[in-house]
Amino acid sequence: MKAKQLIQCTFSAMFAAVLLTSSVHGQENAKTALPAEFASVPETIVMTVPAKGPTIVPLKGANQGRAFVETRAKGANFAMGLYDQKTKKYLGFKSFRPGEIQSGKFDFYLINKTPLALTPSTLCYGGSWRLNYFVGKEAVKKDDAKSLKQKFYIFVSLREDDGKIYSDRAYLVPAEKATRTMLLPREPGRTALPESLNNVAGVIEIAVPKYSKTKVADPAANFQRALPEVWDGKTMFRMGLYHGATKKYSSARILKGADVPMDGKYHLIKLADTADTITPSTVFYSGKWTLAFQLGHNVQAGKKYYVFVSLKREENRLLGDKVVLVPEDKCPAGLK
Repeated sequence: MKAKQLIQCTFSAMFAAVLLTSSVHGQENAKTALPAEFASVPETIVMTVPAKGPTIVPLKGANQGRAFVETRAKGANFAMGLYDQKTKKYLGFKSFRPGEIQSGKFDFYLINKTPLALTPSTLCYGGSWRLNYFVGKEAVKKDDAKSLKQKFYIFVSLREDDGKIYSDRAYLVPAEKATRTMLLPREPGRTALPESLNNVAGVIEIAVPKYSKTKVADPAANFQRALPEVWDGKTMFRMGLYHGATKKYSSARILKGADVPMDGKYHLIKLADTADTITPSTVFYSGKWTLAFQLGHNVQAGKKYYVFVSLKREENRLLGDKVVLVPEDKCPAGLK
């Protein structure tokens, strides 16, 4: 409680100094490309860093060539959150442990796990409270009833170098438009999707759970973790979909050794030539069900998806590091 009181006092003293640095939306050149996840959601509100401010510095590689900068105390967590200036209430909070923010390049991080309705006085703050995005002013125009009811996920673009934390953008995404890919934890080692899927709306990426009891470490894998199955590439290996609620199987494939090159890389393998309906109880299974993924989160009801699994073959085992669901109506021709 004392810590929150101290933060509030610090904010009160600093707020007047930073009020003039509220973000400007879409008025300047030299912008870097949006991450594919946000580019695929036209309703995303992008907030840029003001031209001037007490913690704004020139930075190569940052959007518009500038960023907020804050210093992380050695070994300490770095706090960011959402605060309503009018009601003096904290709406969301995120504490970044050392090593959680990527070094060398910007990535985006979710501040609120639960989508929130914003007011014109909602602020996204960080560090010394001089890293401020006035998210409420961008999301809510005056007291528009529709805007006040709209719920958002707030993401902030961050990078850390030698104890300095930089931020060059914030993204406000309507809750109903947010994809599974966006909501995945931002951890070191995330692998890219094929280029043909970079700007496809509605792609859902399902990673190996961080606390999975059956995961194994693999530097080449998505988030550096994968699920294993014993397989020599010669015997029959079956994979498919199982729908728990109806206790029925649907799409399936018998995998052959030649389908997954043994080259030390992960390959995106299509489960079937037809799209499938995914429900909250749908599971991707393979082998003895050690390499299995729960698929039903964040899918759109009534939509069909092509199912792809990312696989790597070794001499006596198969590794899977993620499943990718591509909406039937958005799937590039080359992947169907």
